[in-house]
Amino acid sequence: MKMSKHTCVIVAMLLLAFSASGQAKTPKFTIKETSFGKPQPGTRGDYTIFSADGRHVVWPVKQDGKWFVVFDGKPSPLYDWILLNTLMLSRDGGHLAFAEQTADGLRMIVDGKPQKMYSDVSPPAFSRDGARMAYMARLTKTSKGEVMVVDGQESKEYDKVAYKSMTFSRDGKRFAYMAERGGKRFWVVDGQEGKAYEQLTPLDFSRDGSRFGYGGEQGGSYVAVIDGTEGLSYEKLGAFSFSPDGKRTGFVGLRKKKMCAVVDGKEEAEHDVVFEAVFSPDSKHVFYIAGDGRTACIVLDAKPQKVYDKVLSVRYSGDGQHMMYLVIEGRQQRIVVDTKEGKLYDVIAQLAMNDDGSRWAYTAKEVDKPVVVINDEEFPGAANLTMSPGDGRFVAHAMERVNKAILLVNSTEVATYDTFPAGSRWVFDGPNKLILMAGKGDELVLVEVMIEE
Repeated sequence: MKMSKHTCVIVAMLLLAFSASGQAKTPKFTIKETSFGKPQPGTRGDYTIFSADGRHVVWPVKQDGKWFVVFDGKPSPLYDWILLNTLMLSRDGGHLAFAEQTADGLRMIVDGKPQKMYSDVSPPAFSRDGARMAYMARLTKTSKGEVMVVDGQESKEYDKVAYKSMTFSRDGKRFAYMAERGGKRFWVVDGQEGKAYEQLTPLDFSRDGSRFGYGGEQGGSYVAVIDGTEGLSYEKLGAFSFSPDGKRTGFVGLRKKKMCAVVDGKEEAEHDVVFEAVFSPDSKHVFYIAGDGRTACIVLDAKPQKVYDKVLSVRYSGDGQHMMYLVIEGRQQRIVVDTKEGKLYDVIAQLAMNDDGSRWAYTAKEVDKPVVVINDEEFPGAANLTMSPGDGRFVAHAMERVNKAILLVNSTEVATYDTFPAGSRWVFDGPNKLILMAGKGDELVLVEVMIEE
């Protein structure tokens, strides 16, 4: 049956078959559906974009030689040509940008407003809050260089601007990009040019934006640059990282075919392979994955843990006191929570852990049996897994049945749809509200699920 385009509310009382405490509960699920309508003829579904908050969607359409975009079901004006690879939504879905090509050149369209015309523009980048935006531009067809356009203001012209290097700090207050002049490369941070090098590694800001780090290569070796000051030198440098409080630093260095993590300016034990250092949410702990090319282990606070064939996909609990990670043994995989090993499966994915480490979940497959595993208990449905924030009492996931897509919470069936679109996000907006997109009939709907205990 085709769904109305108007918002509808469905209320269902369902029995919750599983809870973290093991006690029976009967939550009330209230489902609100808002239609975004049908995809129009000429829709380029392969360029559909969903916002990170799970609430917004945009897709481009070509009809009768003209282009337009449909944003949350509402079509834009017509354009001569839209560069599909420039279509970009901010994380909150509040801002939309893309480049339009005309006979006079290219210009960015931001929230429906045309910007300055250029001879060329790059895909844009938004800050996390969507308040700021940047892109590379070439001023005219005869221009020899490129500029960075940040919040509508042009930088000085450089030989080249590496638009893929565009980096906003987490709070959006700081911005950096890589530029080139005379064959030398340098980072431009908040409009200030850093020292020029032959090559550069990516720049990383600390979470609070107060610090930054990268590597610069000169004369065959790389020097670590933290907050603009040069430090230790290596043959190669890996990614830089900072603790959430911004007080601690980490990066990986290679010297004489051996790698080591450098934490707070001190070199740790050498290994054949070392991956990026990651700090815990409370900034007190740091881990990295190290190995000899045949085996690997977690090194936590400089102490190697149990060795496996490979170690992947590590998660901290919100309080930073517990770890969950995926390991490979032969042709199978298992989850390790702190030191406790889970069951072996053929494939494991989508790891989640609550704040105090008492509840965890992941999707797995054994032969052709897909399951969701919640605290070592198996339940049908191995897709779209997401856990509610805080205590993680709710785990939402999906299951397919006879060409239908089932929405489940803690293994309880909540609603049935035709499909859950690839690339869409399932997001908890607080501890009791789930946001997702679903296909219902020939329409796309926004689904909001309120969970009351």
